[in-house]
Amino acid sequence: TDSDDDGIGDGVEVDAGYDPLDRDSDQDGLDDGAEDVNGNGLRDAGESSATDADTDGDGLSDREERMLGTDPTADADADGDGLTDARELLGVNATDPFDADSDDDALSDGTEDTDKNGRRDSGETDANVPDTDGGGVSDGLEVLNGTDPLDDTDDTSFTDSDGDGLSDSAEGELGTRPTNPDSDEDGVRDGDELQLGLDPLDADSDDDDASDGDERDAGSDPQDPDSDDDGLNDGREAALGTDPLNEDTDGDGLTDSEEVALGTDPRDASGDADGDGVSDVAELGGVNATDPNDADSDDDGLTDGVEDVNANGQRDDGETDPNLADSDGGGVTDGVEVTNGTDPLQSGDDRSVDDDDGDGISNRAEEELGTDPRDPDSDADGLSDGDEIANRTDPLDADSDGGGASDGFEVANGLDPLDPSDDAQTQGDSPADPDLDANNDGIPDRYRIAGAGCAATEASPLSVLAVIAFLLGMPLVRSRLPLTRARSTRRRP
Repeated sequence: TDSDDDGIGDGVEVDAGYDPLDRDSDQDGLDDGAEDVNGNGLRDAGESSATDADTDGDGLSDREERMLGTDPTADADADGDGLTDARELLGVNATDPFDADSDDDALSDGTEDTDKNGRRDSGETDANVPDTDGGGVSDGLEVLNGTDPLDDTDDTSFTDSDGDGLSDSAEGELGTRPTNPDSDEDGVRDGDELQLGLDPLDADSDDDDASDGDERDAGSDPQDPDSDDDGLNDGREAALGTDPLNEDTDGDGLTDSEEVALGTDPRDASGDADGDGVSDVAELGGVNATDPNDADSDDDGLTDGVEDVNANGQRDDGETDPNLADSDGGGVTDGVEVTNGTDPLQSGDDRSVDDDDGDGISNRAEEELGTDPRDPDSDADGLSDGDEIANRTDPLDADSDGGGASDGFEVANGLDPLDPSDDAQTQGDSPADPDLDANNDGIPDRYRIAGAGCAATEASPLSVLAVIAFLLGMPLVRSRLPLTRARSTRRRP
């Protein structure tokens, strides 16, 4: 039974001291069930009290803290500046409970509000005014330089050889160079760095591969390595040309880091990494998601854009499935069916074509393509004409990508017959498959002649020539054999 409908049973409420007839026992504006989340009658880690309106005793009710984004359970000082959240929010001189230095003068709010009462008293600098005395130098720099932040007449009464806003004596204590206004050469003066809470001896205070000066100019936070929390540090974003203050630079619904991981362009919402006519967003986020880096996700010889006609990322009526090579299950891939003129959505007609050479392509289609309907491999590259259609290679060109290796050889060895850059592996130039041509003589190892003392992986051009010479000489030997036998016969008597 839960008489007050707060999600906690009456028995548990009674045992815990809650009011089983009042869904908000402590009258803090939060239901008991919202505070005792697991409804066990105990205050567990991360839960506020259902019987105490101000769980952490900071002067703000639990509901007020939830609304403000501060922690109602334990942390009464969210920014760690020595002032409670309540003092910062409700004080006469209210400050930001999420910023330890509300006025960015290099002095924390707690340092300026010495007695931590939330107002500016006599003898205190103003936590909301960076230059309390108006003398032209911020409170923090005055403290560093040994001048009085409450006296506007002494703000510049010190020796500053390099004019960076820090006295020479202060620079000596800090370890900065009193004759160089920018000791770490990051584009920000030493005095300005201290005022911004940066390290004047570290050009990249937050270690995000972007200098403090570059971040200041770009508007990113030199104290936060990932200003927009998108998973890419600010330096990486600068290199990519993405916005370090926007987690989704192109507004396509994918964060910049997600796009980088997927290989799509985080700067282009209409990006189409594989050029198949379907945007990366539609491919990744569609109901029938496909691979944004593979133009033909199901390898059926039809690009995803041809199959997903309206490019909306889902399979609609009348469309083939870009994730299923044989949409109708009739035994012939969609690409070959389209080539043959059969219906890739009707399983009954998959093999209702004349195919004299049995390569999967109808005689009529071969005539249209210009391939030989009597030869299953018109270009003699080791791939049947039908397999070439499925692989989107040219059945009339033995080396579709012009890289130097035949289509059949590339497919057999796991290479891409549409990418000329990987053909170099046939000369043993790639660590991915270094044994295709171990001695770099241009003859793939799988086709090397072995035997007669010739090691398959060590055959030299001379040994190959010797074998060729031997084979060329065989007809001459055969032509002489009958004559030799005849002469031997005449000598016997």
